[in-house]
Amino acid sequence: MKYHIIMIPLVLSMSLHAQESGESIIRAERAFAAMSVKQGINKAFTANFDTSCVVFVKGKAVNGYQLYSTNADKGGVLNWEPEYVGISSTKDIGFSTGPYTYKQTANDTNAGRGQFTTIWKLNKDGDWKAILDMGASYGTNGERVTAVKIFTSDFSSTKVAKSQSALSIENDFINEYKKIGVLAFHKRVTRESWFNRKNDHPYYGLQNVKSAIISIPDTLQFTPIAGELTQNGDFAYVYGSVTVHDNVENYLRVWIRKGKEWKLILQVLNW
Repeated sequence: MKYHIIMIPLVLSMSLHAQESGESIIRAERAFAAMSVKQGINKAFTANFDTSCVVFVKGKAVNGYQLYSTNADKGGVLNWEPEYVGISSTKDIGFSTGPYTYKQTANDTNAGRGQFTTIWKLNKDGDWKAILDMGASYGTNGERVTAVKIFTSDFSSTKVAKSQSALSIENDFINEYKKIGVLAFHKRVTRESWFNRKNDHPYYGLQNVKSAIISIPDTLQFTPIAGELTQNGDFAYVYGSVTVHDNVENYLRVWIRKGKEWKLILQVLNW
């Protein structure tokens, strides 16, 4: 009996560790996509979205759970697969991005293709729920995922400055961008950075991302809307609107802590 008393907590601990990992986000994303194909877009989204999940429609951030639970299902086959996932050191929040395809029916050719990005968070029941979902379309060409990349934060601090928040991290970057333009991006990217943007395939890795930065205008106007910073201060996401001339689109940035610096590990930028 003593052995059982010792071993049960160990088994539970191992199970919890397996659940709170990058692999568990991959499983959640794949199950979400499979449900979309089998049961339809609206049912899959309402089942996997948190009730406060944010999506983007014509430059506006809206409640995705309400949108898909009240709108009529227009049909179509939406499928996707994770290509890059990341998880904070707290193991309760992370991201996933990868290619998606849309068809009018299962037997049709692809009518649309692009890159999705999801922010995932564990709820009180220990289930991953999507709290933000954003896409960037890039036409009809693309390749299937051959391997999933995983980023896991190893930041160990448990202290967050009282003045620091997701929005303060973002605003510091925006102010820097206003002063020095796209050089601000160059200072914040790493070899693990990933950029998605409309009408282009994703960029991953330091050199590829830096080549994408060159084409970003110095005149974009970023207006952050909301975001979240983890309790131990290693992972933050912020979403908002981006304006160039009179065109309003949306953006998402995921920040990770590297020593004393905040680095941009994931960005979705439509303009």
